[in-house]
Amino acid sequence: MKLTNKGFAITSIIYSMLVLFLALLLLIMGNLANRKVLFDKEKSDILSKINPTSAPFCILEGDKDGSGTISIGDQYVCNPGDGNKTFYVLEAGDNISLIMSENIDGETFNEGSEADAALLEKTKGWTDSRINSITHPTLQQLENQFDSYGRVPAWLYGHYFTSTEEETGSGRYRWEGNYIDYISSVGIRPVIVVSKSDIPTPTPFCILEDGDAYAVGSIYSCNPGDGYKTFYVLETGDNISLIMSENIDNELLTADSINDGAEVDEALLEKTAGWTDSRISSIALPTTEQLTGYDANERGPNELLYSWLEGYYYTLDNESLGGGRWRVEGNYLDYFSSAGIRPVITVSKSDI
Repeated sequence: MKLTNKGFAITSIIYSMLVLFLALLLLIMGNLANRKVLFDKEKSDILSKINPTSAPFCILEGDKDGSGTISIGDQYVCNPGDGNKTFYVLEAGDNISLIMSENIDGETFNEGSEADAALLEKTKGWTDSRINSITHPTLQQLENQFDSYGRVPAWLYGHYFTSTEEETGSGRYRWEGNYIDYISSVGIRPVIVVSKSDIPTPTPFCILEDGDAYAVGSIYSCNPGDGYKTFYVLETGDNISLIMSENIDNELLTADSINDGAEVDEALLEKTAGWTDSRISSIALPTTEQLTGYDANERGPNELLYSWLEGYYYTLDNESLGGGRWRVEGNYLDYFSSAGIRPVITVSKSDI
C-alpha cells in the first residue's frame, strides 16, 4: 500500500512537471511568435521607408494646362492591379477622381443593375490598396465639365453609365456621345478615387521668370528633359517659339559650304538628345527671319531685332550663293566666323 501511494505520488510529480514544462514551452513559443510579428512589422516599416512602393500607382502623361499642379483633364497612366490603363483627372482635391479614358470593354447594358454588377465583375482585378473606391461617374461630375457654351472636353466623349438615377424613375442617367440621356444601351467607364499623395504632381514645363506671359522677349525657365534652362520667347501665338538664352555649350563649328551644314544639324541633334519632353513639338536652329524680321537671302545681312539675340551661333538658313550657313556674329548676320548651337524649341501655348 505504501508503494502504491509512493507510485501515485511520483506519477503526480512527473505529470505536474510535464504540464509545467508544456506550459513553459507554449509560453516561450508564444513569446517567440509575438516577437517575430513585431520584428516583421518593424522590418516592413523600415523597408517601406527605404522603398515606399515598388511601383508608382500613376505616371503623368499630359499636364493639360501646364500649371504644375494636379488639375482636371490631366492625363495619367495608372495600374489599378491588372495592367496599365489611361485615365483623366475628373475631380481634384485631397482625393483625386480619375475616369478611365474609354469604356473598359465593348459590352453594353440596358439596366443600371446590370451595369453595377458588370462594374464589379470587370474591375475585380483592380486590387491595388491605394484605390479608395471604384464607381461609375456621377451625373454631377460630368455636368461640372460643361463650359459656358454647353460643351464638354473631348476626353469625356463616349457612351457609358452614370451612378445617378433619373428623378422620374425612367432609369439610370447615361452619357451618350457628348450629352446626357437615359435611353440607349451603353457600357462601363469606371472612375477610381485615390489619395492626392499617390498621384505624382506634374512638373511644369516652363516657369515665367521675367516679363509678361507669352510676350516676345519674356524670360522663362524651361525643362526640356535634362534640367531647367533659360529661354527667351522668340515668337508668340497658339504655338510659342523659345530660343535658349545662350549657346548650349562652348563648342564652335565651321560650316563653310551648304553641305557642311549637315555637321551643324547633327550637332544640334546630339546636343539636344536629352530634350525628350513630349510637350516639345520641334527643336531647331533659329531662322534668319526670326532673328531679323527678314529672310537674309532677300535683304542681305541685317542687324538683329533684339539685344538678347546677340551671340555667335548658326541659323537654319543657307546663304543663297553657296557661302554656307548664315550665322549670328555679335549683333548682325554674316557667314564667315565659326559659331555654336543655340536651339529654338516650339511648344503649345497651353504648356507655357
